[in-house]
Amino acid sequence: MLRRRLAVICLAVASVAGPPAGVAQQTSPPTTIAVLDIDRILEQSRAAQSVRPQVDRLRKAFQDEVNRQEGLLREADEELKKKRSILTPEAYAKRRRELEERAKRAQADVQSRRRRLEQALNTARAKLRRSMLQVVTDLAGERKIDLVLPRTSVVLSARTLDITVETLERLDEKLPSIEVRPPEPPGE
Repeated sequence: MLRRRLAVICLAVASVAGPPAGVAQQTSPPTTIAVLDIDRILEQSRAAQSVRPQVDRLRKAFQDEVNRQEGLLREADEELKKKRSILTPEAYAKRRRELEERAKRAQADVQSRRRRLEQALNTARAKLRRSMLQVVTDLAGERKIDLVLPRTSVVLSARTLDITVETLERLDEKLPSIEVRPPEPPGE
């Protein structure tokens, strides 16, 4: 028990006294830190804002085509229902299968177009992120910044550490817009 108390007292004295005499403390250069609001850049940059109307137009064209295909399929279904009484059971079953096959192809086409639209949007976002990273890298090199933290990871910081506005300005200069082009469907 006495030995334990003595060990605790020695540790307390050693921690207060600091390193032993003659041992030099190593000092490292101060770390320069910056804070970046990535979400703000991804929402407010000119390039990001140029993507939205393009995607909206593509989605509208996509939805219009889906509606057109659905309308054609409904019309074909109604026509087949009207002819049911005059067709033989075999002819009706054959036409029903053909219509169902047509509906499956249309559904597969819709899914394919949706994937291509998402792929185009993801490609545009990736290009924006790559450009933003390059701008931040250049800025960090110029200012000798060692560490850039996303705003979402920082609870409190001085405004002077924030490089968001300058990054946004440089990104707008470097990448004023992005063209969104869905890839062509396979086989076209």
